[in-house]
Amino acid sequence: MEKIVLPYRALTRDERSAYWDITRKMDSETAEEMVWKTTSAIGLEIVRRVANFGYRVSKPVGWGDKINGSGEFVSVYPLEYDSAIGKIDLWESGGFVAKPITVFSLPDSEPRGKLVGPEVPFRFADRLRVGGLDFQLYPDAVGLSAELTELDVRADYVRKCLNKCLAMTGVRNI
Repeated sequence: MEKIVLPYRALTRDERSAYWDITRKMDSETAEEMVWKTTSAIGLEIVRRVANFGYRVSKPVGWGDKINGSGEFVSVYPLEYDSAIGKIDLWESGGFVAKPITVFSLPDSEPRGKLVGPEVPFRFADRLRVGGLDFQLYPDAVGLSAELTELDVRADYVRKCLNKCLAMTGVRNI
């Protein structure tokens, strides 16, 4: 049997269904090698391009299992930080449900609490765009707005607790 090369993009529901129909006739290892992992070559070429843009990339990391699904991805790091600002999916059992290149618009803080500058992931996004590479932002604007609302609620709660604490110790509210 010849390999069935999947497109390196999110598949439509109908495309995913058609590929699943084909792979149901195979054992899971054959399905991985002959269908699902066929996006790896394109993904690795994108990883090479991103490294040439001046970013550090991790070695491929596998995830999942045969029952719940699996895949492989590479993390992307700016040279000046140790927090990932994106990831590039190489393959995913079932094909990609979302765009396989993700820019983390709200990267994790660095060890010792140093924050990654907000311009860093967006500079990466601009470089991808200029390079003709399609990507998704995570979280997107809706997700960032929800994050901000959650932080506002949490800050209000902490402020109330602080004022109660200060009141118990005789200090005026701040």
